[in-house]
Amino acid sequence: MKKSDLNHFDPLSALLSYDEMPARSRLYALTPIGLDTARTEGLLSYLVRLAEAHSVNPRRLIRTEFVAVQPEIAHLNHLSFFRNNARTVNGLGAYAQKICDATSTLTRLANLRYSTLLPLQNLLPSIGDGLLSRHLRWCPSCFAGMAKSGDEPYRPLIWSFSHYRYCSIHRQQLMERCPVCGKVQDFIPRYPSVSHCSHCGSWLGQGANRDFPSADDLWVSAAIEDIVLNLRSLEKTATLDNLLLAAEIAAQRNTSGKRRTFCRTIGIERSALERWLAGHRPSIHRWLVLAYALDTQPSSLLLHPSRDIEPTTQKLRKAPDFLCVRRSKVGLSEIERNRIEDTLREIADDSNDHRSLSSIAKRFKWDAAGLRRLAPEPCNVIRDKYVLNRKLACERNHANHRKTLLRIFDELVQNGEYPGGQRLKRMLSQKKMVLIPRYLKTAYSEALREWTRGKVLQKSQV
Repeated sequence: MKKSDLNHFDPLSALLSYDEMPARSRLYALTPIGLDTARTEGLLSYLVRLAEAHSVNPRRLIRTEFVAVQPEIAHLNHLSFFRNNARTVNGLGAYAQKICDATSTLTRLANLRYSTLLPLQNLLPSIGDGLLSRHLRWCPSCFAGMAKSGDEPYRPLIWSFSHYRYCSIHRQQLMERCPVCGKVQDFIPRYPSVSHCSHCGSWLGQGANRDFPSADDLWVSAAIEDIVLNLRSLEKTATLDNLLLAAEIAAQRNTSGKRRTFCRTIGIERSALERWLAGHRPSIHRWLVLAYALDTQPSSLLLHPSRDIEPTTQKLRKAPDFLCVRRSKVGLSEIERNRIEDTLREIADDSNDHRSLSSIAKRFKWDAAGLRRLAPEPCNVIRDKYVLNRKLACERNHANHRKTLLRIFDELVQNGEYPGGQRLKRMLSQKKMVLIPRYLKTAYSEALREWTRGKVLQKSQV
C-alpha cells in the first residue's frame, strides 16, 4: 500500500486567518427592513425589533447596553422620553444622532442613519415645525397585510412625518389610538412588539378610519415617500443653498424674478425667500409647498433643479390649506361662537355619538382646549361619554381575550399537552394576541393553578 503524503496540505495557520474575520458585534446585526426604498424602516421600529430579537424589554436594552457605549444618553432614561420625546429619534436632532451612533456601535451597521432624517440635517432645522407627528401612527391594513403574507411587522419611516396622513397603498387615514382602549402608543414600549398596543396588548391591525383622502392628500404622501426613497442621494445635495437656488430659478421663470409675488402665489409668506437668503432654514412645509406649486417631486428641486423646473404657461398651483401654516385664531365672531356651542350641545345630547373632543375640534379647525374654554359643560359631557364608551369597549375586549386564552388552555389540556407559557404564547400569536396585559397573565396563572390542583388531587385519590 502506497504511503500517503500528508505534507501537500497548506499549514493550518494559513487556513485560519483571524485578521480577515470581521469584528464581532455586541448585538445582532439586524438589517433594517426596506432600506433605500420608500418604505424604509424607521429607527424606532428597528430598536423594538432589536429588543425582540434578544427577548428583552426595549427600555431595559437602552438603559443597559446603549448607555454603556453612549453615556450621554443616560439622562434620557425616564418615562417621558420613552412615551413622548423619543419621537425625535426618527428625526434629525441630537436624540436621533446619539441613538443612531449607539445603535451603529452595538450592531456594527453603518447605514442606520438612513432610517432617520439625519441626511436632511443640512437643510431642515433640528426643531422643525410640523416635521414629526406628535403621536405614534400606523396603517392597520399594512399590519394586516404583513401578518397575512408572513412578513415581520415594522413601522416605515414615512409614518413618522406629520403630513403623511394617508397610506398611499390602502388609501386610508393612519391611526394613532388603539382601536380597543383608545390610548396613544408609547414610542418605545415595554414589550418588544410594534404591532400590538403598548397598554392593553391588542393587535393594531384591526379597525380603520372612515375618512377618505383627497388628491392633494395622496400627492403629499407620494412626495414624502419620494423624500425617504432618495435620502441617500439627498445627503449631499439637501442644503439651504440648493433649495434657495431652486426657488430663485422658479421665481425667475414664472414671475420674472419677483420673489414676493412668487411666494404669495404659491401660498407661503411673502418674505420666505428673504428669510432663506438671511440664513433661516425652511420648514418641511415650505419645501413641500414649493414642490407642489411646480408640480414636481421634492427631491428633484435639490438633485437637478435647472432641468426639472420649467416655465409654466398656466398659473402656479397654490398649496392646499393643510400645507400652509396658519397663525392661531385671535377670536371668534358672535355668530361663529353660537354655532359651535349649539353643535357641541347637540353632540352632548346624542347618546349614540361617542366621538372624542379632539376629533370634534378638528372639524372646526380648533383645539380641544379652546372648545373647553368656550363651552365647558357640553365638553365635559362629551369627554365623559367618550371615556365611558372606551372603557366598555376595553372591558368587552378583555372578556373576549380571556375566553380565547382559556379555550386554548383547555385545548392543550385535552390534547394531553402541558399548558406551558411558551407554548401558549405561540398559539396566542396565531390569534394576533400576546401574553402582555396583566389581566391575561392573571387569568393564565389562575387556570394553571386550578389545573395543577386538580392533577394533585387525582394523584392523591389514586
